[in-house]
Amino acid sequence: DKEKDESSNKVSELNKKLFDTSQLSKKIDKEYVFSCSRDKTIKLWDISNSTCIYIFEGHDNWVRSMILHSSGKYLISTGDDKSIRIWELKNGRCAKKLEKVHDKFIVALSMHSSMGLLASGSNDLSIKFWDCK
Repeated sequence: DKEKDESSNKVSELNKKLFDTSQLSKKIDKEYVFSCSRDKTIKLWDISNSTCIYIFEGHDNWVRSMILHSSGKYLISTGDDKSIRIWELKNGRCAKKLEKVHDKFIVALSMHSSMGLLASGSNDLSIKFWDCK
């Protein structure tokens, strides 16, 4: 239960820092920055004081790429576990997980915001497109 309390506190802290997630995309690179890592996590950093304010956990292997959805409400990540995960920023939880979408690890993500298309590029030499409307 201590772990559950810590998780709730982290989400509360995230909500206090971000308030309106629709404004997050405007704050990225100015107030906040995301990082992804070999430690299987994605971290949200407050640039003003160089502190990690939230850790997104759930990938089973190295997280190689992530992008912020054009709505500012979601973070999309991928990596060596061959999955694509969609994270809700308002609660810090994984809302959707697409597993084994490529034969080898995924190295890149890109999004066409007005068309609602997500592209994933893999070490299996393929690019796949996903409808994200």
